[in-house]
Amino acid sequence: QISISLEPKKKRAPRGTLITSSTEGHNRSTMSGGMRPLTEYRRRVQARFTPVVTVAASPEVDAMCGASGLSFVDMLRPFCDVRGINVPIRTGAEFSYSLADFQIRLHSCAEARQPPSDVADEHLNKAMAPWSAATEG
Repeated sequence: QISISLEPKKKRAPRGTLITSSTEGHNRSTMSGGMRPLTEYRRRVQARFTPVVTVAASPEVDAMCGASGLSFVDMLRPFCDVRGINVPIRTGAEFSYSLADFQIRLHSCAEARQPPSDVADEHLNKAMAPWSAATEG
């Protein structure tokens, strides 16, 4: 599919200029780095809450993939980021939205490990610190 646009290119503002415009009811801003704050926030949230799938491969599959220097998970990773799809999703009788992008993260069972309990407790305490300080004071 080839797309040709006959519209002239719009001039861009010089770097360091704050641009604010209203498009489709959303307020969008561009800072000096060129990345819109809302877009950057959305990218971080999506990366943080991407579904994780654990992959278990048989020894035969690992041996076949090992000949190429890649693991089975490495061979699947290029297919984990799907862009430009338009799939309607219904979350209830009244709610539906269109899924345009989908991403998953893959990890091998061989990479799975349980951290020592003291490390897990320390991580949990750090994660819960904002809420435990609020309830104490």
